[in-house]
Amino acid sequence: METNAEYTAEDTEMLETFRQMGPLLAQERYSRPDAARENKKHKPNGASPAEQGGDTMQLLRAMGQLLLRVDAEQQALKRQDSWICFMQTEPQALLPSLIQKAAEWRQQKNVKEDPTTDTQPLPLRCHLTQHLGETLLHRLHRLADCKETDQLKVVAIKHGLLTPDNTFPFQKWSHHTQGLRTTSQAPITLQRMIKYGEQLQDILRDPQVTIRFHSMKPMAEDKIIPWLWQISMRADDLQVLLTTLQGSTVWGLLGMSLKPHSLGQSRPAQHLQELLGKGQGKHSKKGLAALRLANTSNGCFLNASFLSTLWAYLSVDLFSLEQWGPHSTQLANILLKHEAEPIDLCSIPCFSLLLDQWQDFGRQGDPVEFLAHMMRGLQFTGVNLSWEKRVQVGVQTHTVDEGDAFMPILLQFDPAMLQDNHVTLRQMIRDWSSQDGMVAAFTNSTALVCCQIDRHVRSGKGAITKCDIPVNFHWGVEIPFFDGEGVQINWQTYKVVAAVAHLGTDNAGHCRTMLKIQMNATASPPHMFLLTDDWERPEPIWKEPSWFHRSITCFWLCDCDRMDLMHLPEDWPITQPRATLTTPPVSAADLLKLFVPGTEVEATPE
Repeated sequence: METNAEYTAEDTEMLETFRQMGPLLAQERYSRPDAARENKKHKPNGASPAEQGGDTMQLLRAMGQLLLRVDAEQQALKRQDSWICFMQTEPQALLPSLIQKAAEWRQQKNVKEDPTTDTQPLPLRCHLTQHLGETLLHRLHRLADCKETDQLKVVAIKHGLLTPDNTFPFQKWSHHTQGLRTTSQAPITLQRMIKYGEQLQDILRDPQVTIRFHSMKPMAEDKIIPWLWQISMRADDLQVLLTTLQGSTVWGLLGMSLKPHSLGQSRPAQHLQELLGKGQGKHSKKGLAALRLANTSNGCFLNASFLSTLWAYLSVDLFSLEQWGPHSTQLANILLKHEAEPIDLCSIPCFSLLLDQWQDFGRQGDPVEFLAHMMRGLQFTGVNLSWEKRVQVGVQTHTVDEGDAFMPILLQFDPAMLQDNHVTLRQMIRDWSSQDGMVAAFTNSTALVCCQIDRHVRSGKGAITKCDIPVNFHWGVEIPFFDGEGVQINWQTYKVVAAVAHLGTDNAGHCRTMLKIQMNATASPPHMFLLTDDWERPEPIWKEPSWFHRSITCFWLCDCDRMDLMHLPEDWPITQPRATLTTPPVSAADLLKLFVPGTEVEATPE
């Protein structure tokens, strides 16, 4: 097995173990030679090989899911105690001097220690961070001693590291301009920054405050090398100081920038995810987000059902193609091979079979009814929408109504709600669960739940009309599940991952879909959903349009603990024109070359 400098011995051992286990996850049953099977002692009460194979698959998936969950928790903790230092490789930047300091430390460590002294050398991580603190403070003093016309100060102001009034602003990377932009955070004065530098130098003298300080990738020809800086959870003063200075341009004096650790998966966890097959939906999700569907014969309801259902499946963390039934290959090919031009679902063989069993195709149809017809006809698995309505009479529990595994639950407007101008999905589900004095809930644990909104209400004169009251669905929505055979229920939190809106009337309308993606408020434009339409590429939007709010007829919800939303790629086509850069990008070379080698303060371990 090839080794990677980013992996520890434990990471390498874990990946090697699951690489060997990987083929077992794809097996439906054990395959044993006939001779071995005949020589095997018969156990009449034992499980069959197929059952044993299924148990092994479930065990391995559970183990892998547990490890991925632990990794997610660790990454969340790193958000509190870890920072990423993006270091430039310019000769006068901090990185080359760190490499030199590390070489000197190793040479001193190889020298035989004096047995008469009790002093122990500092760990390398502490030696390097002390050098970082002392170098930063020295360069701050250099900058403070400059006159207004000195080249060092002129260049610092020119590149935005220092403002004309001697303050250090804060910057953040903008995907819209593909450069750093100044934020609205209050800048820090030069004199205050010197105080912070002195405080940093004093804190870093304690060898217990730094847990890790190392490069996250091998040194190469890259201009930027990321380093991980992890501090002790007990170093509150250092945590507050680094939180205050993250994103500040003061780090440009060292040829680096400082940002908090992200919540992404670690590299070993990404490999483990691929071995477990959990990453099968990554490319499918991106393909679905870019898919354009044709509509040649009133097929908007067909497109809406297809997009919302497949997106819901792809939003679950442990998705596998097998959940799409025996025609999963055809569905995957739709997502992976039809990005260039719109595709008509009627031309797909598996959908042709579905439409042969659909009455009056070519006329307006109900997307929720077709959604259930599609899942049942294509033999989807992984979702169970079975529910029951129960009532307790004395000590006995009676089931008075039930639904099958593929049909979404039907939610209706309470007449008392019609007085308001809005209603929440959470309240509608609670009303459904307690309607008519009985208890309704799902009977099986499921990662996905689908519900239909019945917008037809009876007016005061008795006529049936369509209600356009908006249904709010943000934040968590509690879903009821029966606990046993009685009427006791448990509530689990779900979130909406897809929604379908029907505009117009039953006989003359149009269906559109909205897909939930990972929220990004700093992107340009900011986005939280993808809004789809026939023939068009899905459009990133921040908030659902008011007309969509008032026309939603179907929701797909996912268990919050099992949800894995798509991060919209940075290179996603944006229709808005890019803004032009008003300030030159920050360059380390012009500034750092003014710091002559040999003028820095040496970091002397105490």
